[in-house]
Amino acid sequence: MSNSENHPSLMNRRDFARLAGLACVAAACSSDEGGPTAPTAGGVTINGNTMTLTVGQNPSLSQSNGMVLVSQRSVLVVRVAANQYQALSSVCTHQACTVSTFDGSRLTCPCHGSQFSTSGAVTKGPAATALRAFPTTFDSASGTITVNLA
Repeated sequence: MSNSENHPSLMNRRDFARLAGLACVAAACSSDEGGPTAPTAGGVTINGNTMTLTVGQNPSLSQSNGMVLVSQRSVLVVRVAANQYQALSSVCTHQACTVSTFDGSRLTCPCHGSQFSTSGAVTKGPAATALRAFPTTFDSASGTITVNLA
């Protein structure tokens, strides 16, 4: 009698090898075509419908095409030019997954591959509706980004 027959909860070698092989294939077939994942924003202040964050406390925003995720309000802040930032909802309009990757030109939803431009427009489905964009201002003297969430 095999070990798995004596202990029904144990897996035999053949089942283990099959599952391990499937896991390896799944890992090899998955792709990270969206680019790096957004770090969580630090030093965020939210007062009503106004959110502020500083570039100094979010080093990725000092880099070209950098971004952060403000999880408290489900907002991505993306650096789109030297002194220009875009704030977008991080909630994918397809099935509400968190959009959190950016390759410098497109944001990608990890759940079903929807892609969005830095303006929030859909560039590849299955999402059919743009991400909500929020007006931003940047104060270069203080390095502060202000986002109007209204």
